[in-house]
Amino acid sequence: GENQLRLVLDREQVGDDLPSLLPDVGETPQAATFNVVGGRPIVVAGRPGTGCCAPGSAQRVIRALQQGRQEVALELTRVIPEHDVQWAHSLGIVEEISLPDQEPCTSYDAGGCRMTTHHDCCEGRVQNIQRMADLVRGYVIEPNGGSFAINEHVGPRTVENGFVEAGAIENGEHTTAVGGGVSQFATTIFNAAFFAGLDIPNYQMHTEHLSRYPFGRESTVSYPEPEFRIVNNTPYGVLMWPTYTDTSITVHLYS
Repeated sequence: GENQLRLVLDREQVGDDLPSLLPDVGETPQAATFNVVGGRPIVVAGRPGTGCCAPGSAQRVIRALQQGRQEVALELTRVIPEHDVQWAHSLGIVEEISLPDQEPCTSYDAGGCRMTTHHDCCEGRVQNIQRMADLVRGYVIEPNGGSFAINEHVGPRTVENGFVEAGAIENGEHTTAVGGGVSQFATTIFNAAFFAGLDIPNYQMHTEHLSRYPFGRESTVSYPEPEFRIVNNTPYGVLMWPTYTDTSITVHLYS
């Protein structure tokens, strides 16, 4: 004022701060996703949610403070998901870009494997491989430099996250670890991405050569290192869609 300081409450700042103070109210919006039907990717619409706070909420808070009240009733507002149907269609994901397997492609000779690798049934590591597939299915690598990294997306392999103890290779030695065997998943993605023409800036071969794979066409992965990463330098999104049977894992890529 003219002769003294006056306490002023910033309505714009209050409005900006309210969502971060009340992050868990309302219903979380559901982003648009993809499904694969008959070998074709289709967009699945999401839905808006609700959250803090409706227009006028900042003024309600300020009025309550000025009146010395301890509580104020606020209304929720409509929240649009960051990734909606328009975003999904803009990615241009319309067909499979992974190449079909050739012969031979077996658990003992994977020379012709381009998107599939095979394994024996019912081993502990099979659960780990399939858990990886379930966690990755539906992931979209954004265009123009977007990336997918196994450790960043999946996180540590723990019992709580659905992994079990199985055989593993560490520094050239055979051992056991929770999540053992997931390197086969990394190798399968490696080949699918390689034959689809995507960039693979981060990968590491096993410390023990696995003769069933062509030399240089396989990858290990462990948490937190070594990491396995794919980069999508195309102008279109890439949808990752792993599938599996009791004796195989296949990574389909769509773009």
